[in-house]
Amino acid sequence: MTNKKRVGIILNVSVYDKLQHVAVRYGMTVNSLMAYILGQWADGFDVKEKLTDKVIQETKQILSEVVKEEMKKINESKS
Repeated sequence: MTNKKRVGIILNVSVYDKLQHVAVRYGMTVNSLMAYILGQWADGFDVKEKLTDKVIQETKQILSEVVKEEMKKINESKS
């Protein structure tokens, strides 16, 4: 059993030609270049998504603390 999947895409001829030019420069096929490009993009996307989630959680925590402090001030001023 293989751990690979085939994906079919249709490209504009000018985009394909650019990819072919780059692939030749690196001694690769267009298919290999595309697999490399997509793999790098997916890895980067995953890292950015995890970082974004972490920043959102930290921001929520900070905002929660600010709201609690402000509510405390409001309640103390009413007393």
